Amino acid sequence: MHPTLFTTPGLARFAQELDAERGRQLAKFGDQRHPDGTQDDAYNRTMRDAARAICEQHANRETLTWAHVLDEEYREALAETDPAKLRAELIQIAAVCAAWVSDLDRRPAVVPEPDLPDLPDLPDERDYCQACNGTVHTCVCSDLVTPRPSDL
Repeated sequence: MHPTLFTTPGLARFAQELDAERGRQLAKFGDQRHPDGTQDDAYNRTMRDAARAICEQHANRETLTWAHVLDEEYREALAETDPAKLRAELIQIAAVCAAWVSDLDRRPAVVPEPDLPDLPDLPDERDYCQACNGTVHTCVCSDLVTPRPSDL
């Protein structure tokens, strides 16, 4: 393992997890080579500009989410065809993902509610006692079940 020189809090852990995931991808799919699939066309420019506007609107309203930020970066990448500029956009996407993961990691742990046993239903007039065959009003041994077989 190589020494890490990361100074940004949480980035070393993110890089280790990213490296592990990339290793799993290489093991599963091998070294892949695909065309970029990006286009500087009207559709991608429109989507990029819309994502920027949405991001800005939410930032101004203080309702900005990580999903907005990531969508904007993603849309910018899809509209870029120059390899050097596309690479820079992809690095920005990775940085947003790192920031989002860091934010998730710093949130307080959500404690799941304990599984509570189901409470028995309260007896009603149709319940009877198996031991004394009494009803909810006349039983003294508290062995009520519901309902009487003849009531089914």
